[in-house]
Amino acid sequence: MDRSTRQASESLLRQQSASTRKQGVNRREWVRLTIGGGAGLALSGLLDLSAVKAANENLKLANVSEFTTSCNFCSCGCGMIAAVREDKLIAMEGDYDHIVNRGSLCVKGISMFATHASPDRLAKPR
Repeated sequence: MDRSTRQASESLLRQQSASTRKQGVNRREWVRLTIGGGAGLALSGLLDLSAVKAANENLKLANVSEFTTSCNFCSCGCGMIAAVREDKLIAMEGDYDHIVNRGSLCVKGISMFATHASPDRLAKPR
């Protein structure tokens, strides 16, 4: 491509981008704004925030502390996150930030919570 052709194409691209900027909102942004605005208007009159906060207290994750730990079933030491509420273990899942397992757990690791919550588990030494 020679220099004059390159300058002409660059000039054309600048004109097209300037005309696009003048339009303001493209079709995709318009649809996003319309749906978001409609949902916001619909929900503003339907939801009572105090009732939502009261209902949120009974949800599974209300008043939950999360701790990182490691699986002790094998020598890999996969990272896990333990969710605790009122000094009781309520859930365990893989730790996505752990370098060994990156959030995935094997069958032994997945069964860690069931083993902990089992009524047949030995809680103190015999």
